[in-house]
Amino acid sequence: MNERLKNAMRYAQLTICEGDIGKFDPDRWIAYFDECGCDGLVLGSGGYIAYHETKIPYHYRVRDEKHDDLFGYMVNACRKKGYTIICRTDSHAIHEAAFQAHPEWAAVGADGRPRKHWSYPEVYVSCPLGPYGFEFMKEVHAELARNYDMDAIFCNRWPGSGVCWCESCRKQFFEFCGREIPKIMDPQDETVKLYRKWHEKRSFELCRCWDEAIQKENPAMRFIPNSPVGTYTFIDNQLLGDYSDILFADYQGKSQLMTPFASGRTGKELRAVLQGKPVGGIFSVGTCERRWKDSVQEPAELRMWVSELVANGLRPWFTKFSAQVFDERWMTPVRDLYRKYGEWEPYLRDTESRAEIALMFSQHSAKEYGMTERERLVEKPINGWYQALTEARIPFDMIDSHYIDTEHLSRYRAVILPNIAVLSDSDCEAIREYAENGGSVIGTYETSMYDWDGRKRSDFGLSDLFSVHASGEDTRNELNAYITVRKNVGDEILSDGFFGEDTGSWCKDRRICGTENRVGIRFDRSDFDPSPFSAVPAFPDLPMEEVYPREQTADYEEVLFRTVGKGRAVYFSGDIGRCYWDYLLPDQRKMMVNSIRWAVRGDDPVRVFGPGFVDVTLWENREGLMLHLVNLTSVRAMRGPAEEILPLQGITAEIRNDLIEDLEFQSLENEATLMERGKNYTKIFLPKLQLHELLVFKKSSR
Repeated sequence: MNERLKNAMRYAQLTICEGDIGKFDPDRWIAYFDECGCDGLVLGSGGYIAYHETKIPYHYRVRDEKHDDLFGYMVNACRKKGYTIICRTDSHAIHEAAFQAHPEWAAVGADGRPRKHWSYPEVYVSCPLGPYGFEFMKEVHAELARNYDMDAIFCNRWPGSGVCWCESCRKQFFEFCGREIPKIMDPQDETVKLYRKWHEKRSFELCRCWDEAIQKENPAMRFIPNSPVGTYTFIDNQLLGDYSDILFADYQGKSQLMTPFASGRTGKELRAVLQGKPVGGIFSVGTCERRWKDSVQEPAELRMWVSELVANGLRPWFTKFSAQVFDERWMTPVRDLYRKYGEWEPYLRDTESRAEIALMFSQHSAKEYGMTERERLVEKPINGWYQALTEARIPFDMIDSHYIDTEHLSRYRAVILPNIAVLSDSDCEAIREYAENGGSVIGTYETSMYDWDGRKRSDFGLSDLFSVHASGEDTRNELNAYITVRKNVGDEILSDGFFGEDTGSWCKDRRICGTENRVGIRFDRSDFDPSPFSAVPAFPDLPMEEVYPREQTADYEEVLFRTVGKGRAVYFSGDIGRCYWDYLLPDQRKMMVNSIRWAVRGDDPVRVFGPGFVDVTLWENREGLMLHLVNLTSVRAMRGPAEEILPLQGITAEIRNDLIEDLEFQSLENEATLMERGKNYTKIFLPKLQLHELLVFKKSSR
């Protein structure tokens, strides 16, 4: 791998617009990059518009009077300073003259007409999967690699902008499967499923075409297939991860109803896909609602978003659209953040997570099981567990379901399967083996109910692990079901937080909300450990005079606990993750978190106490062990940008002693931090947590 790509930690991207020419000073921008301590430059040129010397016909070029080769001037200036250089090209649109000469370059709609750009109708949407990509853009990338000293090229919207019915796509698809591209994209249609497979195949053929052209001119350069990862993506995560040397998450900021930890989740997913390779996070300095790119993110929102992505293992990459500065309020927060992370660089580089719990996500479940109800069946179950783990201050990783094997599972003491419905027989066998050897597995709802091809099994693939069998009596949208939490029943970890001091109250038990959607199950109670959680069957919610339980105990259970070999297994018959995400009921979170802590026998690597909403991550590198605490507490937790981050007083962190034996402690943000070493844990006092604290346990220099 190119060493400069491997080493760069703080990127700056400048997307020059045609209207910027003659109106900005490139030297002033370079000086700002230096002030920030950037070591990577991303500069746009090529494809839709070129700011560099080009000899390619119909390659639209814009010249600057002062710098005839504006792109080359900035690239060369930053290269002399030791910057890693990435060129951003754009293959998603073409100008009128190019279309007139090459109408085959344009994307075509289902109506058979070339597509005008949805936002700028003066130009056309291109089809990069045809001659435009495989011929024109191939030569654009080769020319850039030939003439400029750079490290990589990544291309905006490189796999296209939606379905295309151009002659090339129709021909290629027909050769692939003997069918026409469907006019209606019904996700259940077999031809649509074939189209998705063809589109992925063709996209990677394009990726390899560009990569080969680039490396022919400069063997040290790579094409970066900039693509999102997770459950929603069209490109297979494992294929993308195996191919790429480096990837950058292009989720630029919070919009609509998004959590403040969204950039952290992106980091966890990207690390799961890239398997230890460098990963970065692109963030916009402008507001991400409705693409107001000339606006400015609230400084507090910028600080929180970037702190969260760094704490979760991403290298920051700010992107500025237009080289003109219409509002400079973003510049000081970005400079301050970059300078701080430059100082912290030894503790951020080449890190490996020390989390002992993993939350699984499954792209394949989304494709083969949850395509028509992806939010309810795939995303919300993940989000609910992610929220609960973060609120509980538990360090955790995400694990891609492509990597269900001994090597990847054995890194963790517990793995959570949030409605991972699609599992192959070999996946189920690997999970069983993991539990037999001492790992703990938490599964929910329809986990393992479907085979790899999306066909429903007659019983759970993991029925023997969880010791439950599908009865076929599923419930959907059931109202008024409950769970009784019984005092002094089962392991005390499970009922932790439900029972305070006894004040002579009317009842000794607690009543909490059950889930609305459950799988009907058969089970033998003797197979399970004692549990304080007892299901109460649903009953009418109107008329009010009829709102009372007919039965106090159900013939099903919401959650079951058992020991398996050296490990433990927990099964939730309901969609508890989705339910918690929708309603955020604290009692449900307690039940989820207590189940996790039971699974790992209460032996947490880190415990963090005190007020507020704090994300906790745990890392290790050659410097030692690093504990990140990011304060996500603001007056706007989910909707809209954070205007003010509320500082937290009196945070206490406890770290298990076996993790920090013979290591020297240092706090990078809070000099007043104190330590107290106990029998099993070392306690650290933080008088104040402003935003992002990094607690370091360094290897002794003696």
